[in-house]
Amino acid sequence: MRTGIVSVVSLAAALATAPAPVAGQQSERLSYEIDAAIDFERLEVSARARLDIPFAMMWSPSEIRLDLLAAGEDSVGNPLLAIESVAAAGGVELAEGPEGQLRVMLGSQAKPGDVMSLEVGFSSKFNDSFALLGYYSFWSHRPGAYWYPDVVAAGGERAPFKDFAVTLDFPDTYTVLTTGVPVGTQEGRDGRMRTSFRAPHVQGFSISLAQGFELVEFEGDGYSVVGLLHTDEPEAFRRAVSYAAEAVEWYREAYGFFPVEQIGIIPGPSRWGGGFPLDNVFMIHRANLREDFLKWITAHELGHYYWGLHILSAFEERLDWLNLANGLWADHLYLARTSGRTVTEVLRDGGAGNMLLDYLEAMLENREQRLGISPAEEQALDFDYNSLIRHGKAMVGVYLQARRIGEDRFLEVQRRLLSDYQFKPLSVVDFAERLEEAGAAGAAEFFERWGRGDARLEFVVDRVESEPVNDGWAHKVQVSQVGSISYDVDVELIDVAGNRIVRTLPAGGFTGSGEQLVQETLPEELADVRLDPSGALPMWNSSHPAMRAAFLKAMYRAGQFEPFLVMAREYLRDNPGDHEMRFSYAYRLFDLGRHQEVLAVLDRTAATGGDAACSNRFACWSMILRARSLDALGQSDEARRLLGEIEGYIDQFRLRRRWSEAREDLERDGVEDH
Repeated sequence: MRTGIVSVVSLAAALATAPAPVAGQQSERLSYEIDAAIDFERLEVSARARLDIPFAMMWSPSEIRLDLLAAGEDSVGNPLLAIESVAAAGGVELAEGPEGQLRVMLGSQAKPGDVMSLEVGFSSKFNDSFALLGYYSFWSHRPGAYWYPDVVAAGGERAPFKDFAVTLDFPDTYTVLTTGVPVGTQEGRDGRMRTSFRAPHVQGFSISLAQGFELVEFEGDGYSVVGLLHTDEPEAFRRAVSYAAEAVEWYREAYGFFPVEQIGIIPGPSRWGGGFPLDNVFMIHRANLREDFLKWITAHELGHYYWGLHILSAFEERLDWLNLANGLWADHLYLARTSGRTVTEVLRDGGAGNMLLDYLEAMLENREQRLGISPAEEQALDFDYNSLIRHGKAMVGVYLQARRIGEDRFLEVQRRLLSDYQFKPLSVVDFAERLEEAGAAGAAEFFERWGRGDARLEFVVDRVESEPVNDGWAHKVQVSQVGSISYDVDVELIDVAGNRIVRTLPAGGFTGSGEQLVQETLPEELADVRLDPSGALPMWNSSHPAMRAAFLKAMYRAGQFEPFLVMAREYLRDNPGDHEMRFSYAYRLFDLGRHQEVLAVLDRTAATGGDAACSNRFACWSMILRARSLDALGQSDEARRLLGEIEGYIDQFRLRRRWSEAREDLERDGVEDH
C-alpha cells in the first residue's frame, strides 16, 4: 500500500526557498493558495500549495498534522492523495502519525495568534466520478473526498471553514465549474487554459471538469447562477438555471439576503433522483427531470445554503434533520407563494418531494422513526431513512409547529434565526424556545415527543349526544386523543340543513383525561361530525378528502392490501372523480387476481367520468388495466379492440411501455394480430 509520504532527504531543495511563518498575524481560518495542473492522460492533479495554518489548527505549538487520506482511497486501498514535499522556514522533520496522518515537526515553536505557513507539493488521483456522472468531479464536501491536503488539529478537529485561492491549468477543450468565483483566465501553451478562482469561507473546494459540456450563466443583482449542461439533457439543466434564478430572487426577498456570490448547478447520476449540495455548487440527479420536480428541487437545494451551510448542524450529520426540515418548509412556502396555494396544500399535493407520503409510509410500515439517530445506526437500517425520516418526518414535524403560529410569523422566526445563528449550530432546544416565544406553546415538549419512534397524531369522536332545545338542537361531541402526540384539532359540526360550526380543541386541553367536549347549538338535527375538516393533520381519519387520499397513497406504497381496499372503496364513494385513486384501487384488485372486480371498478363510465377513454393519464392507464383483466378472463378479442382504441393516446401520457406489456400478454396467449 502506497503511503504517499515523502522522505525528509528529498526536501532539501524545497527547504531553501520555504516561506516564513507569519508571526503575530491573526487569522481565524485555514487558508489555501493552490496552483494545480490537470492531467487527463494520467488522470491526476499535480499541484503546489501554500497552507496558512492558524495556531488553533496546529496539533501543538511545534507540530502540524496533515491527513494522508484526505482524498480517500482507490479500490485496492491506495490513498488517492500523495504528499510529495513539505517545507517551512526553519526546517521540518516528517514522520508517519496514527490513522494515516503525516506529522510535520517545525523547527520553531508558534504562539497563540501566529499563522504558520507550509509549502506542500502533492498529487491527487482522480476519483471514480466519471463512471457515475459522465464527467470528472471532485465533490470535496467532507474529509476523505478532498483533492488537496487537509489539516488535523489536536483531538482530531478539522477546520469548519477555509479560504481558497486556486489556479487551475487544464486543456481548453474542457469546461470547468468550481466552488470559486473566476477572477481571471488566460490562455496557456499547447491548447491549455489557466483560470484562477476565489472562494472565501467555505467548507471545501469542489471542481467539475467536463469535455463537450456547455456552461450557461445567469447574472443577477449581486449574484450569478452558473449551470453545467449535460450533453444528454441540456435543456433540462438550462431550465434548472432559470428556475434557480427565480428561486434566488424569492429567497432574497423572503430572508433579506442570499448567502453566496455564485451558485453552480452540476448534473448528478442518471440512476438517482433528487440532489446534493456542495459548497457554492449543487447537484441535480437525472432520474427525474420533470418540470414540476425540477422547479422544486432547485428551490430545495438552494435552501441548504441557508439551513445547513449558513446555520450549521448541532448533530453528527452535515445536514441534520432540523435544518433539512426548515429548508423544506421554506421551499414549500416558495411553491405555495408562487402558485397561490398554502404550505398545507403543497405538502398534501406531493409535488415537493412527497415528504408527507414518505413519513406516512414509514409510519405504516413500522420503520425506525427516531429523529437524530447516529450515522452508524442509520447505516444498519434496511430502508431509506434519509428520505422517509430525516426528510419526511422532520418536515411534517416542523410544518405542524409552523402551522400553529402561521406562515408569516414562522417566516419571521426563520429570519431571526438566520441572523442570530450565522455559522453556528442550531439545537432543537433553541429552535423550540424561539417557537414558544412566537406563540407556539409547548413546542419543546412536542419535539421531544416527535423525535421518538412512537410519535403519532390521532383523534377519534367517541360520543355524540343531541337533544332539542328552545332555539334548535343542542349537540355534545366528545373527542379523544388516542395518538401519542398532543396537538390542536379542529372539529366541524354540520346539521341536516347545512348549517355548520368549527371549533378548535387546543392541545393543552387533552392533558389528563385525553378528552375534550364540544358543546354547540345548531338550528337542526346533527348530520355529520368532521375531524380536521381543513385537512391539515396527518391522520388516517381526517375528514378532508385530500388528506385521506394522501394516507391511502401511503397505504398503497406500504403494501397494506386489505386495509387499503376497504378505505379506498369508501373514499371513492365520496370522490368518484379521483381517477388516480380509482386506478390504484383497481390495480390492487388486479394484483390479487380479482379481475371481475377490476372490470366493475373500471367500468368505462366510472373510470373516465363519461369522457373519452384517455381523457387523462390515469383514465388511459385504467383502460390498459381493463384490457389486461379482459384478457385474463378469456375475453381477448375485447381486450385487443380496447388496446387498439387507445393506442393513439399512449405516447401523449407516457404509457407506451405499459401498453406494450399488455399487447405482449395478448400475443403470448395466442391472440392473432389482425
